Amino acid sequence: MSLGLVACTKSSISYTENNVAIYENQVYEIKTENIKISGKTNDYSIISLDTNIAEIDGVLVKPKSVGITNIRLKLNSKKDVYFDILFEVKAGKIAKNVSLEKSLIDIDMSSGVLTALNKVTTNADCDETPDVSYDENIIAYDISTGVITAKKVGSTDVQIKYQFCEAKFHVNVTEEIYTRLIILGDNKVYENSRGKLDFQVFPSNANTYTFYLSEKDKDRTDFVMYSDGTYLSYGATTIEINYWFYDAKNHKSSVQSFEIEVVKKISDFEVDILNENNVLASNFFVNKTYKMNIKLDSTYEVSNFKITGDFISNSDLSYIENVGFEKQFSFEKSGKISIVIVFEKTLAGEKNIVEKNIDFDVSDTESIKIGAKWLSLELFPNQDENFVIYLDGKDGLRPNQIAIMLKVNDTFDTTLNYNVYFLGDEKIELDNNTFIPESSGTYIFEVIFAGESLGNITVIVE
Repeated sequence: MSLGLVACTKSSISYTENNVAIYENQVYEIKTENIKISGKTNDYSIISLDTNIAEIDGVLVKPKSVGITNIRLKLNSKKDVYFDILFEVKAGKIAKNVSLEKSLIDIDMSSGVLTALNKVTTNADCDETPDVSYDENIIAYDISTGVITAKKVGSTDVQIKYQFCEAKFHVNVTEEIYTRLIILGDNKVYENSRGKLDFQVFPSNANTYTFYLSEKDKDRTDFVMYSDGTYLSYGATTIEINYWFYDAKNHKSSVQSFEIEVVKKISDFEVDILNENNVLASNFFVNKTYKMNIKLDSTYEVSNFKITGDFISNSDLSYIENVGFEKQFSFEKSGKISIVIVFEKTLAGEKNIVEKNIDFDVSDTESIKIGAKWLSLELFPNQDENFVIYLDGKDGLRPNQIAIMLKVNDTFDTTLNYNVYFLGDEKIELDNNTFIPESSGTYIFEVIFAGESLGNITVIVE
């Protein structure tokens, strides 16, 4: 005796899409590879539940009128096994393809003709209105007639977009304005820059000129010259440029040439601050005059500099041959003060900008102390705050003269300009601020700095 088991497979049919929508001039194809059937039979039919909306032709669904129906896929052996696709026919006849007569339209306004024609062609039954976009400042475009009307010089793309297809064409609007004269300006440009040569054209809107590299430089790769005067430079060098222009229709000027010097940008510059003795200042004081020396040559101009900060300007910046750019200034208060020097020079539209900050620790006269030296050795006062020197120096073993000097922050500053006076029966200024005694005794000296007295110093000569 044996037992047999029989497996039952449930029949079904399905399609990958549940909803389909087409327009009146489209046909939808039921793709057999997207139909999935399970069960014993693969025999099926495709029917339209409303043949007034859509009809079936093999695997094609053809619209009959606007509306919604179901397209049913059903198993022939099992009438109750089916799959419905919601099917909509939308109003309208879409563009299935689109083409243009031309991809490029040129309009020369100087000819007096401001229009051109570029018609759009699509399927004959199309009633779809496309989206059309372009720069309305340059042209106007009537898609129904294909007429393009120029408004001003420029270029734009005309984009024509339907639901399922699109097209594009380019419009160049030009106008020849003849050149009467070209005047060249600065014949320098910066390396590794992009700009436009310095020139003037008359009239200012003229456009019938051309710049180009001369025959000897035409194969160079370190400088690129464009016809409108713009350029690309890659290295410091000298380039010969040619140019010509039309001053009337079909009348070309002679070829002119000139040289362009390609120069390096500066990334820094040296600045010296000098005191009234015209030496580098190491300390700075209120109400003293200083000289700023920007060490650049006459390639540059005063207008290339802007100097700002908390200082008093005692003179305008000026150029001095073999020296540089100079300016006198002073401080009216003590403390931490900064002066900012900005250099800016433009060549052919390219800027070279360098900013330099100079910090100052400005003191008042109270920070200055009176000191003294014998030759290179510092002398110190005794317990009575007097300095002692001798008539007999014993062959250099002890001081026989004294140089009265100034100290700032406990350091001698030899750059300062000051005066030392002997206070005797009359006030006598010391030569070189140095006292060499001729007789023993007590001597009192007054030190004057910036018109102010720093005090007295007593020297005892033994």
